[in-house]
Amino acid sequence: MRNAIISAALCAVALAVPLHAARPSCASQGAVHAQDSVRLEYSWPVIYRVYRTYGRCDNNAYFSEAFSTGIIKTLSKKWDSLPELATIATRDSAFLAFVLLHIDATADYDAIKLILDNTDKRCQKKCEALCDRLRRRAARAAATLQRMLEEQK
Repeated sequence: MRNAIISAALCAVALAVPLHAARPSCASQGAVHAQDSVRLEYSWPVIYRVYRTYGRCDNNAYFSEAFSTGIIKTLSKKWDSLPELATIATRDSAFLAFVLLHIDATADYDAIKLILDNTDKRCQKKCEALCDRLRRRAARAAATLQRMLEEQK
């Protein structure tokens, strides 16, 4: 019996090690390239691919900033790609929550205003529920930014 327990424990460790080893480090060269991809090649497929590989690194300031930059740029400059976000979000609700989390007061005020305008004036019928969620997050970010600007005066 004791040998069976030891064998089971060793098998569990042997199986767990390759899975853990396969996860790329948040500080690896690949991670740096992924951050640059999100910032520079911003699109929903790129953001989603990097999220799937490095989303756990979001507590790293550089990753968090890269994700925020990519998400805000995509929403403000590539609004026509919103159906791509809707498709991905339908399959992966955690990704939508992640996107919404990154619409915050760290963004440029003009970009947030553009997102608000897009959700009000350019939302496609099939994306109305998504636009509503984006609008609420952008409005919260805009209000926070407005408060911060007023405090600086």
